[in-house]
Amino acid sequence: MSNPLEHLLIRASAGTGKTFQLSNRYISLLSCGVSPTDILATTFTRKAAGEIRDRILERLSDAVLDPTSAEELSSHLSFPDQIEPLSFESCFQAMVSDLRRLNIGT
Repeated sequence: MSNPLEHLLIRASAGTGKTFQLSNRYISLLSCGVSPTDILATTFTRKAAGEIRDRILERLSDAVLDPTSAEELSSHLSFPDQIEPLSFESCFQAMVSDLRRLNIGT
């Protein structure tokens, strides 16, 4: 995966794992200390935007509650060498506190 602080466009056909990759990217940015309100995630439908948001929250909550899930999620994330990632709990709290202001949409 590229540096999580650089802009990234993910384009692919249906069923190829875009939501998984986008949620990895989003969580990587959160873990690097980027505010969730400073991240833009766009897609073609409201349903897909809701799925992206839900997947991010689900993966973070699973990681907070289960060390095995946290290890698995960590294995899919990318961080610049100079950044110590924030805890998944901090990332989850940031998402929930700004839920209405998230830029995940169409």
